[in-house]
Parts: sequence; C-alpha cells; structure tokens
Amino acid sequence: AFRFAPRSSYEAAAAFHITPCLDGAAAPRLGASLRLKKELLLSSGPRPGVALGLGFGYVDGQRETDGGLTAGADLGAAFSWSLPRGFSLLAAPALQWTGEKGYPDEAAPRLELAGGILWTRRFIVAGISARAAARLSEPAGFSPAALTAELRAYPPPSNFSVGLSTRCVLDGGAPSISGGLILGIIH
Repeated sequence: AFRFAPRSSYEAAAAFHITPCLDGAAAPRLGASLRLKKELLLSSGPRPGVALGLGFGYVDGQRETDGGLTAGADLGAAFSWSLPRGFSLLAAPALQWTGEKGYPDEAAPRLELAGGILWTRRFIVAGISARAAARLSEPAGFSPAALTAELRAYPPPSNFSVGLSTRCVLDGGAPSISGGLILGIIH
C-alpha cells in the first residue's frame, strides 16, 4: 500500500492485495484499490473533523478480499472527534456500488456504516473498528459485519512503521478470522 499527501488536506492512497491459495484454490486472488480524500475540517473541541472520500476497488473473482477490500466504487464521509488522553472517536458512512471484479451490478448502492476508536501516542497507534453494509436493492438486507483491530509502531529514529492487524467477519455461522503483518516506509 502507499499513501501520498501533496498538500496537508489532500491524500491519495493505493493498495495491492494478494490472497494466497490456502483453501485449495487454483490461483491466488488479487485485489487493488485507489482512494482519494479531501479533509474539510480539523477536529477542535466538540466540533468533529470532517473528510470526504472517493474510491474504486478491483477484486479478482469476488466482491471482497479477506482483508476487507471491496470491489466497486464508493463515496463516503469521515467524522472524527478528539477525546482526552490520545483517544479519538471515528464514524464513516459511505455509499458503495459493488459487483464482481469491481463492475457495479446492483440497482442501488449499499449503505456502509463504520465506526471505531483510535488511541495515538508518540510512537504507537492502536485502533478497533466495526463495519456493516446494508443492501438497499432487492433482496434487501445486511452484508456480513466485520470487526478489525490494528496496532502500529513507528520506532525512532527510523522511517519504518511496523504493525499487526486482525479481522473477524461475522456471517451468521462460524466467524472467519484473518490477520496480517504491516510493514511501511515513511518519507
């Protein structure tokens, strides 16, 4: 993944995802995404920070990867409230047009609701989030809910970041759990 911020209030991000052949699949599944974000307002006191985002994702042969990358286009907003002791509360509603390999195939968009809590210290960031999406077209209903936890460290004096991530998808039956290691370079 890569993030680029040409100005303090703009951000572009791209990610590439490979799901290995652990379930007997003939080939690994691939995914990629591109996201653009514009920060409109910084969080200050009781006033939330506000950002708008636009994105597109491609997933080979499915609608979503194990890591949560969704195929299709989305348009969303993000709200953040600063809390004491380094905590932040986050909420992010979005509209998604999903479909196989990223081509929308539903008459109406899905309404996605996500929220979480973030804890930020000088060299560590930790967060817990939840996400669910409602199908507005027939058949109406909810897609599986997902819970995610992530921990990242930025050890000084290097430009590297390291982290751990785990995700649990709740889909009626037994939960599906996946995890990963995050390595990054900050420039």
